[in-house]
Amino acid sequence: MDVVLTHPPIFMKERKRMPTINRSRPGLGFVAAMIAVALLAAACEGSSDASSGVATVDEGQEAEPGDGNQTAPLDDEDAQALVFAECVRDNGVDMPDPGPGQQGLIDAFRAIERDYDRATLNQALSACQDLMPQYGQEHPTGDDWQLDLAECLRKQGLDVSDTPFEDAHSGAIDVNEFAAAMEVCRNELAGGQ
Repeated sequence: MDVVLTHPPIFMKERKRMPTINRSRPGLGFVAAMIAVALLAAACEGSSDASSGVATVDEGQEAEPGDGNQTAPLDDEDAQALVFAECVRDNGVDMPDPGPGQQGLIDAFRAIERDYDRATLNQALSACQDLMPQYGQEHPTGDDWQLDLAECLRKQGLDVSDTPFEDAHSGAIDVNEFAAAMEVCRNELAGGQ
């Protein structure tokens, strides 16, 4: 008696492909690029005079009694970070309020980067880029600064325009290459100031 198989055995069946990861979602490279931007801004600190935003203690005042649950007043950058986060939320990305300091903003970016596709994030971040706090720098996105950065990135082998962040956000350059080049340029530009 011959056995006729009308269906191939299970081990011969073509396996269904596993669903692929949505490549339009930003990964660690996007976060690395955003962190690099924040670090570069911090590295390019302006002058260290009294108006540098460093907290001071006025010895002539006594502390007022309280319940102990008071929070420290926000400095200008931290207050700006809250305005920036609100703008991002108004543009469709549920960004949490950043904690204090530059690390608080980085943590807020990390909290949202996996929940939204790149186009949505880019749209919200682009709409709010003028509100992003500039920890330690007065005008890190000025024309001269961007031109210096673009020149440095070109030295690192990236084909960027004079507005490199727009290139990175548009996907015109690989975010991992951008982040690596930003690390080099952060050190180079900080040393030149």
